[in-house]
Amino acid sequence: MSLRAASQRPSAGTNRRARYASDEHIDYIDDQEPTARLRALLAPQAIWVREAAALGDSAAALAALDEHRLLCAHREGPRGARHWNRQVEHWLT
Repeated sequence: MSLRAASQRPSAGTNRRARYASDEHIDYIDDQEPTARLRALLAPQAIWVREAAALGDSAAALAALDEHRLLCAHREGPRGARHWNRQVEHWLT
């Protein structure tokens, strides 16, 4: 079953953490204040992408981009993808 299909099941909320914990490639973050944890995960990856791009190594930059995905339940708001994209940009400056 795909992650998308599993998350859309009616009982998905009851055992979501246990289901994601069984996959070493997924970190399920359900913190009230996830900024520090996300910064520790996202900032090094973003620096890797930026450095590869600055050196003109497009293959390495694309490989770095492919290593990590942050999936958010929302696009907008304090927990949305747009917010976290802005945060990563801020951390890089």
